[in-house]
Amino acid sequence: DLTGANVWGSGLALVDFLERHSEQLGLRGAAVLELGSGTGLVGMSAAALGARSVTLSDRVSLRNVCSHGPDGELLIAPPVRDCYLLDTLERNADENRQRLHPCELRVVELEWGCEAHLDAALAITPDRPEIQQGGPISRSYDFIVGSDLTYSGGSVPALLYSIKRLSSPHTATLLAIPHRGRRRAVAASIDAFCLAARDSGLETQVAHEERWFTILQVGLTQRAAKHIFK
Repeated sequence: DLTGANVWGSGLALVDFLERHSEQLGLRGAAVLELGSGTGLVGMSAAALGARSVTLSDRVSLRNVCSHGPDGELLIAPPVRDCYLLDTLERNADENRQRLHPCELRVVELEWGCEAHLDAALAITPDRPEIQQGGPISRSYDFIVGSDLTYSGGSVPALLYSIKRLSSPHTATLLAIPHRGRRRAVAASIDAFCLAARDSGLETQVAHEERWFTILQVGLTQRAAKHIFK
């Protein structure tokens, strides 16, 4: 599946949104995680806009290897890990690290809902002295970003769980959702996502909307979901 190896319109829309609102968002000096990075365009754009650390993430897919036996029968071997997306993402990051310095640019494997991957993603967030002084270390990201992550409805519960696990009350998640199909179907799809988010303990609001896409802001609390856009 090479879906993640392409640059999609929703990713470009989210980059444009970040550029136009970078000061209002407070991207400079922020810790950013991109989910389902694909090429890493959105995350590296955040780095270019002044983020102090950007973590790019994507999953490793499983690929079946088939062959034929001596009598022509079809032989299917156990699935093997296909790291094409992560390898491509790492190459893109390597090619841009120098020009994006001093931003810390990382690439991690992150399967939504996988506790080990979520723990690892949290473990590499920058230390926050202002949080540590007031109590135990609390690790999270300032921003979680992603584009075109909801095209498969079956993955939404794992996506929402991951956002919640990776967030603290100050974290803002920005998701670019493309409009596919008729207007009524698009609205119903977005409403269903927002309802699922609310059932997961997350609040949502529309940060920006145009003909071809919607950008949702998601947060753990009503305050987090609305602290940027009134």
